[in-house]
Amino acid sequence: EGRPVLEVFPPHLHPVARATLHRVLASGQVDGFSAEIEGLDGQQRHFDIRVSPFKPDESTSWLTLVATEITEQVRAERAIATQARMIESMLEGVAVINERGMIEITNPAFDRMFGYRRGELIGREMATLAGWPFEQPERWQRTGDDDVQSQPVEFDGRRADGSHFAAAGVLSRFEVIGRNHSLVVLQD
Repeated sequence: EGRPVLEVFPPHLHPVARATLHRVLASGQVDGFSAEIEGLDGQQRHFDIRVSPFKPDESTSWLTLVATEITEQVRAERAIATQARMIESMLEGVAVINERGMIEITNPAFDRMFGYRRGELIGREMATLAGWPFEQPERWQRTGDDDVQSQPVEFDGRRADGSHFAAAGVLSRFEVIGRNHSLVVLQD
């Protein structure tokens, strides 16, 4: 109490904090900024700082600052972005198939392998591209106490132009928010 608000932040954040505080005072609108601050353990911590105006009377203006730690969210977002870049750069075709056998995600190699433009396969049934085993869900969606999470697959793939190719790879099961999905990684 009684200390200048900028002293709460490390010196490298003073310019952005000062600019945000001035904008809120001038506009009367909520604003904010993100802050990366080194914790006592030496690890970088991430915060979302929201600044809100409060004017109890004509002669007084106050600001309320609320800091929310978002370190885990930032780490998760970075991990997802890294995983997405990895999948996008893979030479193998990669797709996520939902429990109804519909394609939810593909990488560029998967699209090229089947002869489709980027995004055209989203929402399409995998069985239209592969037939067996995908037209028989019990063959690739094991249920019960089965510990096998991955299985090899080989099938006759069908390209957009009607031509066929021999595909081989691995089909792995996983769960996202209570829904079963399968990840298929293929080579032509």
